[in-house]
Amino acid sequence: MVKSPIKKIILHSLSEKEEELAHSIKKISTEFQFEPHWIFALNNMQAAENLSRHTLLVSNSADIGSIHKIMFEKGSVYFLTWQEFKNSFLSVFKLITMTSQPKILLAFLPPFVNSLLEEIFSLYGYSTLSVNSFADMQKALAEDICYTVLNQDMNLLPKEYGKPSIKREKVIQLLKQKKSMESSFAISVLKDFDQGSLFDDICSSVKHVCNLLLSIEEYVIFIIQYLKNLSQENIESFYYPQKISENVYSSLKLKNKSLKNFSHPLKDAKEIYRFTMQTLISSKAIHVNDNIDLYLQEMELLKTKNLLTSWLPSFLNEGAEKKNRASFSFINGSFDSVDKLIKLNEKEKPVNKLINNSNFNITPQKNKFNHLE
Repeated sequence: MVKSPIKKIILHSLSEKEEELAHSIKKISTEFQFEPHWIFALNNMQAAENLSRHTLLVSNSADIGSIHKIMFEKGSVYFLTWQEFKNSFLSVFKLITMTSQPKILLAFLPPFVNSLLEEIFSLYGYSTLSVNSFADMQKALAEDICYTVLNQDMNLLPKEYGKPSIKREKVIQLLKQKKSMESSFAISVLKDFDQGSLFDDICSSVKHVCNLLLSIEEYVIFIIQYLKNLSQENIESFYYPQKISENVYSSLKLKNKSLKNFSHPLKDAKEIYRFTMQTLISSKAIHVNDNIDLYLQEMELLKTKNLLTSWLPSFLNEGAEKKNRASFSFINGSFDSVDKLIKLNEKEKPVNKLINNSNFNITPQKNKFNHLE
């Protein structure tokens, strides 16, 4: 199914002259069969009231920070400054996404995180399915699911009236079973390091389905970069297959790796996270041939997609309080030690002594990408 990722455009804090130009741009959009709902918002309150899924917020406000904070808290993703919109509105009008199979499963995520990830994946052409109960997850995993994003703190979510609490171990065992049956199935696990007990989390069976726990902020930054990299490589490998050896992930040695398969590189969560965060998309020399026009068109559209979400990593990296993020990686081969630690702890051994004698890192790493073993 082909569709535009943008159904509404909010134009925020424009001057009278800028509004006149915006109306002219609005008329041009109809020539591209692009007819979103246009809203002119004078202040932050009006903008916030109209934010919803598939919304592009265009702002000329001097206080961009407060706008981005509102967007993040409401799970809204697409943003351009007024200047960026003026420069790229034709590409925005041409944006389409072709929803893919298999789907991506978003499991037990807080509503604003669920909305953020739905919009991000949708922009790059991946369809999502959201679940908030064990029964729904069982049904979803029976479908063609290639990748799951799981909230490790599912037991801390508000309980719904009339429904039993979600049992985390049952969910993890279900994912473990799916992973053992399908070689292409991958899992990422999100963790709020300010909630619950990290010791309890790492002693759970989550280590058997994913070797990395990421905070929400770290995961958003990672998945945007991953999708940018993968999209560029897929375009280049289609138009210039002879250059495939120069692509970003070509040096990453993963079994059964396919650049066009979304989930294969994600199977080793720790390795792909480290590799992605240490790698920037590099420009490559293009030799003129019959494909150059189509290639440049595709790359221009990808540039626009990247621009729509470029505010998020910048926003999440600003300010000292936002750099107090954490991640936790299981050291390769440490599963037996963790299980042994659990058994010893059940015999009421001192926890600090056990930690000192174990071969895994229990201290969350703060906003660093080079700590992974």
